[in-house]
Amino acid sequence: MVVKYTDIRTNVIQKLVEESSNLETILTDLSTVVNDIIDYKYLSGQTSVGYIDEFNNKVSTKFSSINANVAAIAEKLESICATYETLDQETNAAIS
Repeated sequence: MVVKYTDIRTNVIQKLVEESSNLETILTDLSTVVNDIIDYKYLSGQTSVGYIDEFNNKVSTKFSSINANVAAIAEKLESICATYETLDQETNAAIS
C-alpha cells in the first residue's frame, strides 16, 4: 500500500489551514459589525455593553477556540505525515 502524503497535505492539511484563515476573517467581520453597531449608536448604554460582553465572552471566545483547534489539527496531521513519511522511506531503504 502506498500512502500519498502529498495528497494528504494538499487535500486535507492545506484545506484545514484555509478554513482556519476563513474563520479568522469571519471573526474579524463579525467584530467589525459589532463595533459598527456601537459606533453608529444603533445601541447605547447598558444594551450596548451587554451586546459587546455577549459577543466577546461567547461568540469571539468560541470562534477563537474553534480556530485554534482547527490549526492544531492541521499541525498534528502534518507532524504525523512527516513521521510516517520518514518511517516509510527508512523501511523502503532497509528492504532495498
